[in-house]
Amino acid sequence: MPDSSDFPALHDGLTKAILDIPEHVIALINDHLPTDIRERIDESIAPQELEGSFVDPRLRQSQPPISPLVIYHGEEPWPVPLSIGEKAGDSGIVDPYGLYFRYHVLDIGALPYDKMSSSPTMHASFAALRGAFRYEEGRANLRGILQVLEVGSDLATQITTYIVGRWPIPEEEFMTVLLEANPEIADEITGPMAKEFMARGEAQTKDRWFARGLARGLAQGEAKMLERLLRQQFGTLPSAVRNRIAQASVEELDAWFDRAMGASSLNAVFGDGNPH
Repeated sequence: MPDSSDFPALHDGLTKAILDIPEHVIALINDHLPTDIRERIDESIAPQELEGSFVDPRLRQSQPPISPLVIYHGEEPWPVPLSIGEKAGDSGIVDPYGLYFRYHVLDIGALPYDKMSSSPTMHASFAALRGAFRYEEGRANLRGILQVLEVGSDLATQITTYIVGRWPIPEEEFMTVLLEANPEIADEITGPMAKEFMARGEAQTKDRWFARGLARGLAQGEAKMLERLLRQQFGTLPSAVRNRIAQASVEELDAWFDRAMGASSLNAVFGDGNPH
């Protein structure tokens, strides 16, 4: 089972990765800003990312309206009053000073699953957070979560690390779904996943992930050598050939390399009728 001592770090890492993407912030505003505030916004002016300070120079001389939004994904409904005024009740302290300071809560768990976000990657992020307390739902939708992740993004690493660290999903099940849904991501996150699974104390994890990393490195090295040899003999390679090489096993690469040594054409190398 996941180690609960790591939960804050996992949560903070994923939350930062979510909000580091401008598309996600814009989707959050458009999808979940309260209606009474949305009605006061000029919809012809789309939210946009600003460089430097988050305070527009025109607003420095005044007090701009601020609408706090809390993103929550706990197991139970949000339990805290939504303003200082509600918490203080009739104490008489709040009214003279205007200390109501009302905020809004986006309770991810209370939303229909398909309405969490209009952004595919933010939807996947919310689904990962939500799956920590709704495991069977997350498990049923794991393939969809993993399919939208992009190679080279910190978000992909944070989502998969969070799932392994917070969901009680077995290693074999997670890896089977990941390899089917998004094999490129699987290659990219080998290191972080090995660390998480080993932290869970699962048997054979270290040896299995070491073997996978070794095989991946060997295949990548052979793929580069084969591409170089083919370019020397036949010039620029079609994208279909490069894709086949990138996805091939070590055994396939070995066979193609042997054929390439004396081949007169790409068809002679691959020789299976597939487009080259």
